[in-house]
Amino acid sequence: MPAYRRRTWWDVAATAALVAAACSEATAPKLNDPAQLNADLQAVSVVFQSAIFRSFSTLLAQPGVPASAALMRAGALVRATTPAALQRARQPYVESAARAEALRQFALAMSPAGTMLSVIPDMLKGKTFVWNTDLARYSIDQTRTDADPNGVRFELYRIDPATKLPADNPPTAIAELDLIDRSTTDTYELEVVVSPTPEFGALSRFVDYTITATTQGNPVTLFQAAAVGFVSDGFHRLDFNATFTVTNPSSETPNIAVNVTWTFNNPALSIAVHESVTWQDPSHLTLSINSSVAHGQTVALGGIVRMAFGATDTTLTANLAMTVDGAVFARITGTTPNIQFSPSTLNEEELLALVNMFALAVEVEDTMQSLFDPLEHFVI
Repeated sequence: MPAYRRRTWWDVAATAALVAAACSEATAPKLNDPAQLNADLQAVSVVFQSAIFRSFSTLLAQPGVPASAALMRAGALVRATTPAALQRARQPYVESAARAEALRQFALAMSPAGTMLSVIPDMLKGKTFVWNTDLARYSIDQTRTDADPNGVRFELYRIDPATKLPADNPPTAIAELDLIDRSTTDTYELEVVVSPTPEFGALSRFVDYTITATTQGNPVTLFQAAAVGFVSDGFHRLDFNATFTVTNPSSETPNIAVNVTWTFNNPALSIAVHESVTWQDPSHLTLSINSSVAHGQTVALGGIVRMAFGATDTTLTANLAMTVDGAVFARITGTTPNIQFSPSTLNEEELLALVNMFALAVEVEDTMQSLFDPLEHFVI
C-alpha cells in the first residue's frame, strides 16, 4: 500500500495530548511487536512501487490510449482518487464520496444483461499500441500481430516520475500489458496480464488477474464486480480477491459494499477489509469499517465513520475500536479537528499502528480501485 500515512492532521493528532485511557492498563491486551507490524504493513507497498507496476498504473491516463466516451466522467473520478492523488488529501476517507460517485457512474454505464457484452471494442481487438515518440502519444503499430485476437496489447515503458510519461528517447520497453476480453452474454470479463521483458527476472507475469462485472435490472438496480489474481515485483507477491457491489446506482444515495482480502508472501501477512457506504442524503455519508491484519496476532479495527459535506469543508466523526485477538486495545473517537486516540499510555509505535489501521481500509480500497480501472476505461 502507498507509504504516506503520517501526514497533515494525522501528524498533529499523533503528537497532540491523548485522552484518558479507555480501558485499564491491567486488563488491556498488548501488541507483541508494534514496530514490526508497522514495518510489515509498509512492506506491502514495495509491490506497488516497482517500475513495471508504476508504468501499468499510469497507462490509461496517457495520451493516445482509447477510452469509452460513456465512462470518461467515471474514469476521471477514478484517476482523481488513486493513491497518488490521495497523497494531497487532508483527511483519510473524505474521498469516499468521489469513489462512490465513480462506482455509481460505472454501474449506470453498464449495459443490461441479455445482449452480447463487450469490454474491448471490435476495432481494437488484436491490435498492439506502442509509444510514438514523434507524436508523444500511444498509437497502433500496424506491423504487430502478436496481440491476443480477443484483446489489445500495450507496450509498457520506464516512466518519468514527474511527467508519468515514457522517460527515454527512444523509450525503454520493460513489459507488455494484455487486456483480453472474455465477456459472455451476461457477464463482463476482462483478463489483465503484465509480462516483463527478460531483464526483469524469471517471473513470466508481474500482474495476472481477472475482472468480472454483472448488472441486474433495466435501468440497473444492482451492480457487482470482482477482481481476483495477483501482482508482483519479481520478488514479492500479493494475491487478492476484491468485490464491489452498488445497489440502486440511479439514486443519489446508493449503497456500496467493498470486500477485499490480500495475502502477502514476504513478510507473511493477511489483510481483510470490509467496508459499506451508506448515504443518508447527498450531504451525509456513513462508512462501516471492519479491517483486520493476521500478523502472529490478529489486529483489527472496526466501527463507524460519519462524514458531513459542507460547501467548503468536510466534517468527519469517528467511533472506532482497535482490537488485539478480539480484546479492545485502543479507540479512535471524536470529530475533526478533535479526533482523539486512547488510551493515553500508547507509545509512539503503538500510536502509529493505530493510525496505520485507520488508514488501512481506505488505502486498500484505493489500490483495488486502480486495478478495476481497465474495465471501467474500456467497457462499451
